[in-house]
Amino acid sequence: MEKDLDFELLNYAYFCEAENLRNFLNDKEKIKEIDNDIIELAKDISICSVIAWNKDGWREETVPLVLIFRERANKALEVWKNYFGVERLKKPDYFNKYSEKIYCDDEFGGMFYQEDKERNLRHGVRDIDLNLYFYTCCFNIEKVKGLIDKGANIDANIVIDDIAPIEYDSPRQRVVNETSHLATYLIGFVFEDYLKDGIHLDKCVKDYFAYYLIGWGAHEDMFNLLTSGEYNYYL
Repeated sequence: MEKDLDFELLNYAYFCEAENLRNFLNDKEKIKEIDNDIIELAKDISICSVIAWNKDGWREETVPLVLIFRERANKALEVWKNYFGVERLKKPDYFNKYSEKIYCDDEFGGMFYQEDKERNLRHGVRDIDLNLYFYTCCFNIEKVKGLIDKGANIDANIVIDDIAPIEYDSPRQRVVNETSHLATYLIGFVFEDYLKDGIHLDKCVKDYFAYYLIGWGAHEDMFNLLTSGEYNYYL
């Protein structure tokens, strides 16, 4: 049976409740009951919260909520730095830890990768651009950096479906679409409700909502990499 303490810690991280998070981490009786993988997941939620809430370009009506959680997320991150005794925290290894759990709208590059590749090569898509799209989808930071350095096009038209009308996407547009979906969904169905009633998530915070939020931060991180060609591994 899953422990209520797991959900308590994850919710404190999820909703950036810095004081509750600090008290929990400093409670030796509680923290000894928590497995390391749950502590890591909570930490990664906090890191991705900072990445997500600190982006710019919000709609005017969303700004007040964003500013609330931006401040809370930054404070929660400081709690983790104090807990681990470090000045900076390393961002999650999205590819190895979360690529199979992060939300995505299609299955491109999954079990049908060879079929996807052959279809794109028939349509004249460069192999380097196809690889950039694939590694963008699975959040392989090092591969994406290398491909951009070699001249991969972040706006290359990738054929998602060639049954007329042909459906195209690009590495940049893929990330923009996913980011927009995740931000809209989480703000509208989770964070707005939380500010109204203060109710935490149940076990779903561990089952999938954690990965929605990590995915949101990962997509923001990937967008910054695609558009700048640079990546900061630490916060």
